Formats: sequence, structure tokens, C-alpha cells
Amino acid sequence: MLLMDGVTRATYRDPAAGPQHLAPGETYQLAIRLGDIHHTFSAGNRIEVDITSCNFPRRIRNTNSGHPVLANDTAADIRVATNAVHHSQNQASTVVLPVYQSSHKGERR
Repeated sequence: MLLMDGVTRATYRDPAAGPQHLAPGETYQLAIRLGDIHHTFSAGNRIEVDITSCNFPRRIRNTNSGHPVLANDTAADIRVATNAVHHSQNQASTVVLPVYQSSHKGERR
């Protein structure tokens, strides 16, 4: 069940700097912010995080061409993207899930 999704275009990862293309073999820090929701996970539940280059048709199409967001790309412009989430002592990846403390004794949400 999809609870929330968020979008960060890697090319626009730093809005103040403007569009910046990615270089093959380089690692970049990205933050994907989600909206606030209230959902209770039962003990033993798991969450799944999907990292993709596109969520079309839910979100605007990303051809991975490096062209501007609303470019008139054709099939010839479409590129296959390889996404990797790095996790090591030097490149830590995290998922931050705030926990709401209920006012009811012994109950955590």
C-alpha cells in the first residue's frame, strides 16, 4: 500500500544552483522530502522504500535525457538510468521516520 511519495529530480537537487547534470561514477547526496501523514505501524510491520527515475503517469515523465523537465523529448531521447543507494561509513543513507508519542500511557504511535 502506497502511503506517500516524494520527488527530487537529481538534476535540480540544489535549486539555488540551477540545473546540474550528474557525472557517471560520481555519488551525490539527495534529500527526498515527503509530506506529513499519520499512520500507525503495528509491531513487526516493515516499510518499503522504492527509488526510481520515474513514476509516470503518477508524476511527470522523466526520460533521463538531461533535458529540462517539460522538454518535448521523443523516444530517441529516452535513456535507461541506473540508481544506487549507497550505504557505508563514509556514505550513510538514512530514512527518518518521526515517532509520535501518544498521551495514552504505554501507547506509542
